[in-house]
This record gives sequence, C-alpha cells and structure tokens, in this order.
Amino acid sequence: SDWGGKKIIRCIVDGKVPCRLCLYVKDDIQVTVLPYDGELPAITVHTAQSTFGFVYGEFTSNAYTKDSARLSDKQRTNRILDYLSWLIQFARSSVHIMGDFNVDFLQNSTSKLRLQSWCADNYFTQLINEPTREYTGINGKSSSTYIDLCISRSHKKLNTNVISTPLS
Repeated sequence: SDWGGKKIIRCIVDGKVPCRLCLYVKDDIQVTVLPYDGELPAITVHTAQSTFGFVYGEFTSNAYTKDSARLSDKQRTNRILDYLSWLIQFARSSVHIMGDFNVDFLQNSTSKLRLQSWCADNYFTQLINEPTREYTGINGKSSSTYIDLCISRSHKKLNTNVISTPLS
C-alpha cells in the first residue's frame, strides 16, 4: 500500500479475535511492539524517543461471537486502567496514549474521575479539549461526546487537532 508517497511496511494488530485495532507504520519509522495480553484491545510500540499506546474501550467483550457480553462502565474503565498501569512499567519518559476510550469527558462520571485521577497520579495530561463526536439523534436534537482521548506525559509542547472523518 501507499500512504502519502511512503510505503507501509506493516500493519500491527492488537492480537484479539476479532481484531479491534490496527496501526499502520510508515517504512521510515522504526518501532518495537510491546505485546499486551490483557483484556483491553491495545497496541503499544516504542520508538527511539517515545512510547505510544493505542486503545479501544469496547462496549462488548467477545464481540461478534455467541459469547458476546455487554461490559459495564466500571468494567470498561477497569480494563483501561489495567492497561495504563501495565504500560507505565515499560514506557519511555515520553508517552502518548490515544484512542476511543469510551469515557465521555463531557460527563461528570465516576469513570472520568478515575481516569483523571490516574493521569494526575502518573503525571499525564489529557490533550484533547473539545468534543470528538457530534451527531443528530433520531429526535433531531444535536449532541456531542468527548470520548476519543489523547493522554500524554512529555516535556515537549504538543498540539492536537480534532478532525471529522467519515469513519466511526
């Protein structure tokens, strides 16, 4: 495949069945994959300078199987916090974790407070500061969520942008 004139050397997947995450890496970026065997779909890579984590806070365990089960808000948050606690054991000093956490930062929920507390305790900053999804409900009412997050621990100033895509 071609992406911006660069050949993609590989697609790194989360190792879950079915696969819930895929990370495309350009050929000029050297990465080392850190396998995560926890319950959260996640991909973790080291570059020379940083550690990057990509997560999906799924609503259903064993999706698309006869054993699928809806996860509670508490279960989803526990899976995220388990992953984050695992990651910081191996992370470089510069760490960036992003993805669909499915913890809405527009709501004052226990899950939001637990994630904010973990970030504060581990010197991470949540970089996204605006809704990441806007939609119109069946009743015609507009609504927003703020569930796609990027948490970072870095001495460098980082800029983020929320872009609208046709993908969910």
